[in-house]
Amino acid sequence: MRDTIERLRTNKDIIEIKDEIRYDKVVDIANRYGNKTILFHNIEKKGKVLVNLINSMDRLSLLLKKERFTKEIHNILFKRGDAPKIRKIDMPYLKKKPANLIDLPILKYFPADPGRYITGGVVVSEYGGIRNASVHRMLLLDEKRLAIRLVAPRHTYTLFNNAESDGKDLPVAVLIGVDPSFLFAACSRVPSNEEYRFASSLKGGLEIFELENGVCVPEAEIILEGFIKNGQRAKEGPFLDITGKYDVVRNEPVLEVTNMYIKDDPIYHAIIPASIEHKLLMGIPYLPIIYNACLNAADVKNVYLTEGGFHYFNLIVQIKKHTEGDPKNAIMAAFSADTSLKNVIVVDEDVDIYDMKKVEEAISLWVRWDRDILLINNVRGSSLDPTQSSNGTTSKLGIDATNKGS
Repeated sequence: MRDTIERLRTNKDIIEIKDEIRYDKVVDIANRYGNKTILFHNIEKKGKVLVNLINSMDRLSLLLKKERFTKEIHNILFKRGDAPKIRKIDMPYLKKKPANLIDLPILKYFPADPGRYITGGVVVSEYGGIRNASVHRMLLLDEKRLAIRLVAPRHTYTLFNNAESDGKDLPVAVLIGVDPSFLFAACSRVPSNEEYRFASSLKGGLEIFELENGVCVPEAEIILEGFIKNGQRAKEGPFLDITGKYDVVRNEPVLEVTNMYIKDDPIYHAIIPASIEHKLLMGIPYLPIIYNACLNAADVKNVYLTEGGFHYFNLIVQIKKHTEGDPKNAIMAAFSADTSLKNVIVVDEDVDIYDMKKVEEAISLWVRWDRDILLINNVRGSSLDPTQSSNGTTSKLGIDATNKGS
């Protein structure tokens, strides 16, 4: 994290605000600067807060050192060689403190929020020989407890369900202020137990150490050690999702923090809800998985989740077409790889998929609606889709916008 900030300073690509700021005024100030990366040095005398770290696809590619982003990440995920080693080390110097979450600069983002939220924490959990790392929002309840949003059937939810079925708590650690490669790996939809291997491959190696509760973690600015408690629930939400709409209130599991491990002068990374960073980390990690699925259906050159679709709902697929069935095969493959997708548009390899004007031109020139669409009804969608039915189903549209000649 600190190496990243120094790099941004060198490139004069970070704004630093040294005035004391209230915990509920950060978003107001950040909005004045658009999507610029900002380091606040003094949040109510509780420490530094970093926002908008990953503020564009270019920044994400720069931080991960991957210029041909989707293909390079795909090759790491699916063309497995010998991954750099994950090495266990003694705990680096971190101040161990009794749990007191009130000491941290946890933010309240918007007036309608129910309280302060941790949004940039990577939750590492271990149970039954399986380790998982993923990002979850957590509502501050008191000095030791958080309500954590767990989504079925994702891996943390499954591990907690397994532990609770055994009548046990789930040991976890929350890592705030991690290396961008580890954050990206934690946001990715990789198979169970694979996030550390992926992070090691992205970074060129990974060092981890064991906490008192048995969970092994890499370095971070702040580490919260604790347990997701068997049988305990608390109200969580409403929370602003990537669409700018509030999610519903739910009863969610309770995470109890037992210890905190903190660097000197720590940097707390906060992801502003519905910001470009939130959208990129929600959707872009899907791209290598979608790309791989589409490769099995067509000669795919690239894929992209559009900004207008919140980097989550709308996909453009670029192919070299060999037969007229290729585009619709790619559409079906994409929908099967990512059930959150609503719309998939397939274009030829000479169409710039990052330029929506060019994509619209392809639709205007080559699409005939009686021939070139694939409408799928009553299928599973995303809980973030405001059009989904009460049973969780929706409809999806695929468009073949490839050149079919005259």
